[in-house]
Amino acid sequence: IFYITFYNFAVMNILTGIFVENAMKLCRPDDEERVAEQRQKDARDMDELKRLAVSIDTDGSGTIKKDEFVFAAQDPEFVSCFAALGIDVADGDAFFKNMARSDYEREIDIDDFARRVIQARVNATSLDLHGLVFQLQQGLEQMHNYQQKHSIAMKKYAAELTSYASAARFDAPPRADSRLYL
Repeated sequence: IFYITFYNFAVMNILTGIFVENAMKLCRPDDEERVAEQRQKDARDMDELKRLAVSIDTDGSGTIKKDEFVFAAQDPEFVSCFAALGIDVADGDAFFKNMARSDYEREIDIDDFARRVIQARVNATSLDLHGLVFQLQQGLEQMHNYQQKHSIAMKKYAAELTSYASAARFDAPPRADSRLYL
């Protein structure tokens, strides 16, 4: 009798475990459902961002200008709306520069702005990388401008030195203690 009772108890536990495990698998959302939920969330967030962007657009042009965004980013309510969407806009100027495609882009279409913010929000490091890429582009552009500016000046100085050297070569004899002969 003990053997039959123990055997029935063990079998019932195994069957209950299988039933509960299958029920839990059915309750968990699968990958397709998670992707669909994320897309719906992104669509809701994009609508919310567009609504916020329209409220920022003071001139009604359909674009967000840098000064409009920087001014709005000083409003704590605006910052909290972005924070609720998982977006940190502590520095409005830097945030706008990260969303702009170049340093010269002073305004962004509202739809493009919302799309760029959603893309950058994928994870925090993505926004950091966008910022670093932007800073790198700025640095490279400044370095290129510096190189062009100083290259012209160096060519001018080289030409002047050459003319002075050639004039010095014919006007005065070289000094006896000079180690450099032209």
